[in-house]
Amino acid sequence: MKKSRLHKTFPFSITLIYLLFVSFLQSQSSIDAFLIGNNTTTLRGSQQDGLDTPRDLDFHKDADRQNELWVINEGASAYASNTLYQEIVCVPHNSTLMFTIYDSYGDGICCAFGNGYYNVYACGSVQANGGNFQNEESTNFSIGSCNTADCDTSLSTITINIMTDNYGGETSWDLIDANTQEVYAFHGEPGGSTVTYYNAGQDNQWAEYRKDSFSSHFMNTASAIAMSENNNFANTLDCQDGNYNPTGYFTGCSLWDSDTTVYARVNQNGPLLGSHIDMIHQSPYSEGIASAGGNVYW
Repeated sequence: MKKSRLHKTFPFSITLIYLLFVSFLQSQSSIDAFLIGNNTTTLRGSQQDGLDTPRDLDFHKDADRQNELWVINEGASAYASNTLYQEIVCVPHNSTLMFTIYDSYGDGICCAFGNGYYNVYACGSVQANGGNFQNEESTNFSIGSCNTADCDTSLSTITINIMTDNYGGETSWDLIDANTQEVYAFHGEPGGSTVTYYNAGQDNQWAEYRKDSFSSHFMNTASAIAMSENNNFANTLDCQDGNYNPTGYFTGCSLWDSDTTVYARVNQNGPLLGSHIDMIHQSPYSEGIASAGGNVYW
């Protein structure tokens, strides 16, 4: 059986996601006190912070960590195995681009476990192709003006074909501007991730992205997050089966330690399946979760 490794970090464009918080509850923390005052607080997060598919958020419950806001990303849908995918991307004319393909296990998409391949077409020519690589492979290329009916006349058309191997869920890619690092398109690796905002909503706010190497199972299509008073947190999964088994129900709430020396740091190469603490199975398509104290959630 093959195992996943820690996710690559993509460079992201500054596409802002605004999270507006309004509270009329009795003050429970320093940030609650600020929110219920005569203030309008906007926490400004971006894809550059690691927000790609945010689904839910919660503040840390520890008295010393109440200005920590945790946001959970759903993660990408896995590519199926031994399947051909075609992606059309529209980019500005006369661009210099970089296409990168990744394999989370480090054996490429050919030829140890299937005969996968990829090619990138633009302006009538193959700009990048291959399949036999290890962790990743990048190609830089420049295009002129080559529009098709798939894109607006002011944009050029890039066609990306990817044939997956026996482990399609390990494959991801991105297409970026080689000069500005702007991301034009990407297919992320499956599995949820988190972005933690420290000093959330304050002038000295900063963010940290984390993704456990086994999140493709324990955060498969992550849909909600809840922090508990005991420094643990749990997430739900909005899928039928965490192992992509079409007839299985091996999925459910997963429990984690929010200690930053533990979460997405220990056991990243096995054999204990990442940093998760436990998982409840036979609970498919879970949309929300709330803490009832300790390790009790509903």
